[in-house]
Amino acid sequence: MQLKATQLKAIIGQHFARLRAENALTQAELAHLMGISLRFYQSIETGEKYPALRTVFALARALDLPIAEVIEPIYDTWLTLPQEEPDEGP
Repeated sequence: MQLKATQLKAIIGQHFARLRAENALTQAELAHLMGISLRFYQSIETGEKYPALRTVFALARALDLPIAEVIEPIYDTWLTLPQEEPDEGP
């Protein structure tokens, strides 16, 4: 399950970066509009951290987008990832 989780972080980060670029904003500008630190924003774009749901809402609000435009592309991409077998344990 680790591989898919890592891929999901990357997908989210890429989507955040794409939306930011489409709106011609720097990371610092978008972080400010979202009310989060630049470092935290950067950690999302680089796939280091997952954004909390409130952070996803803040992105939608900052870019004046419907929440579906933020979440659906991430979900659609996630669905294309290969499904992993569940861990069977020891």
